[in-house]
Amino acid sequence: ADPGRLRAVAVVDPGFDGAALAALHAGGARALRLNIKSVPDYSAFASGDWLSLFARAHALGWHAEVYVDAGRLPEIAPAFEPSPIAVVFDHFGNPGTRAQAVDATFAAVARLAGSRPVWAKLSAPYRLGGADPVALAARWLQAVGPERLVWGSDWPWTAFEEQHDYGRLREALDRWVGAARARAIVWDNAARLYGFA
Repeated sequence: ADPGRLRAVAVVDPGFDGAALAALHAGGARALRLNIKSVPDYSAFASGDWLSLFARAHALGWHAEVYVDAGRLPEIAPAFEPSPIAVVFDHFGNPGTRAQAVDATFAAVARLAGSRPVWAKLSAPYRLGGADPVALAARWLQAVGPERLVWGSDWPWTAFEEQHDYGRLREALDRWVGAARARAIVWDNAARLYGFA
């Protein structure tokens, strides 16, 4: 309705052709979203159809936003290696709570970041299974820098309803990264990522 002021992230079939993506782009879409939590096998995302979709999306300047099961980011990261598309890992990349899984997650992030921009969305700490969002934010700051972090409220809050209060969620970002960095993460970085800046 107002692509000059609003942006969207689209969940699409890998068969969406260039014209279909261009129509979404005209409406304000700027990214693909892969909701692959609970998908048992990620290997299809490294196949021809998906790689072709990533190429078409990248040609429009889009990124891929990815939500995975706890600890499974290292399984999906290689799927993006043949494409230059930027990747945003939602919910802190959901590395889980085991130190080995967290380390493997950030090792995969480092490999992927060597060939394209990698971002993290710091959102939904209640989806982390008890992992410490402050510690994870520090790892992301070290891995990709403050200019590649964005924040999300997780609205429309389809789970954990009792924990949702926009003010408290936004204030938590200040604790995770410091108030000085939080403004850039909420505003400036998001404006660049979604094509406003």
